[in-house]
Amino acid sequence: MILSRNWLNEFVDLKDITDKEFNDEMTLSGSKVETIERPDENLKNVVVGKILEMKRHENSDHMWVCQIDVGQAEPVQIVTGAWNIHVGDYVPAALHGAHLPGGVKIEKGKLRGVESNGMLCSLKELGMTAEHDFPYAVITPAALLNDYHPIDPAKPSIPADIKPGDKVYGPVLCGRVEAVKSTDGGYDVRVNDGTVTRAAKTACSNLHEGDLVAYNTKSDTICTLEDLHAEQKEFPHCIPDGIFVLHEEGIQNGDDIKPVIGADDEEIAQAISVIFLFNVIAALIFPTLGGALGLSNEGFGLFAGTAVNDTSSVTAAAAAWDGMHPGANTLDTAAIVKMTRTLAIIPITLVLALLRTRREGKQGGAQVDIKKIFPWFVLLFLVASIITTLLPIPAGLVSFLKSASKFFIVMAMVAIGLNTDIVKLVKTGGKPIFMGFCCWVAIACVSLLVQHLLGIW
Repeated sequence: MILSRNWLNEFVDLKDITDKEFNDEMTLSGSKVETIERPDENLKNVVVGKILEMKRHENSDHMWVCQIDVGQAEPVQIVTGAWNIHVGDYVPAALHGAHLPGGVKIEKGKLRGVESNGMLCSLKELGMTAEHDFPYAVITPAALLNDYHPIDPAKPSIPADIKPGDKVYGPVLCGRVEAVKSTDGGYDVRVNDGTVTRAAKTACSNLHEGDLVAYNTKSDTICTLEDLHAEQKEFPHCIPDGIFVLHEEGIQNGDDIKPVIGADDEEIAQAISVIFLFNVIAALIFPTLGGALGLSNEGFGLFAGTAVNDTSSVTAAAAAWDGMHPGANTLDTAAIVKMTRTLAIIPITLVLALLRTRREGKQGGAQVDIKKIFPWFVLLFLVASIITTLLPIPAGLVSFLKSASKFFIVMAMVAIGLNTDIVKLVKTGGKPIFMGFCCWVAIACVSLLVQHLLGIW
């Protein structure tokens, strides 16, 4: 699963946390970050632009000639075919010589005889999506009657000479947009229905002065394609795609687009969870390896709890051993050993946080918030351990919880495995994989050696 930091920021404040800090803290919490993808990797010379002026293109029925303030001495003229922008909007402007994802290079030129010194960008052109990155950027288009193209020219649903006041159906009349004003969460629109001017509030962003719209006089709303039961091909320019209109706080015209879209300036192209890769392998082969080495049930519990790093993989390996050896109950031993190791995260985290606080204090930096880096899952584990130790838990409930935990662990492992791009991992992480392999083998050998010295194996 790929999650956007911008989406996560709706639930947790991540504004002051770098990609590296986020990766480290997620790992400390027990959740492995497989990869970090940077949408800004291939972005160059793309800045925030403020739309100062929009004029309809004389030789096009859908293009706009825009004057864009990009922080330079003079505005930049850019021609665009998008209809979801308005004067005052902040938009990504790819200037002459800009680079976009996919190897796209932007050059100045002419569109239908009018000079264009760049391109206004959609989310797709920036290598992002509304679903994963900026949910607020979803565009709701209105049905523009002046954009109507009948599927069957001989049987048009809307006459070519329709004018304000003409009936579309029922309480829906043709109206002409007289003014559009952007507001928080939508647009205030004034529509003339042929007799009077009415006010309407809409989420439709493709409305401009002079457009003909289907206006519902009963609900005071502007109709979408869905409202008209129309197909998108009947309204070719009324599409749920367009320029990415920025609503980020504190942006200014001329700003580099990279930090605006949430990219970290820190030079990390990818963070790969090599440890987890080998943990998955360990969960698959360690039960068989333990049997071949002649480990006892206790010995394998200690082996799994010490030689496997990830808690879920420890559980998976121990559960597999228990499945191969009925009544072994190594899962309890392995989990206790693993969580005992995990407890060391608390003092290590606190010591590192104190050292970092002291270092940054000397450099004039801000204090580190202990609450943000404290491994709360460990504290919850301790609470759960105390509760199960002091309070009598019905045997039936304990059995159910153990079965449920095994089931969810298996599902989690399957989901992670299916989402892992092995080819990409090998191509981009050769050295980390080799180092991870060496550490993995060394830890396993040390675990077995200690058991041998203690007489357990």
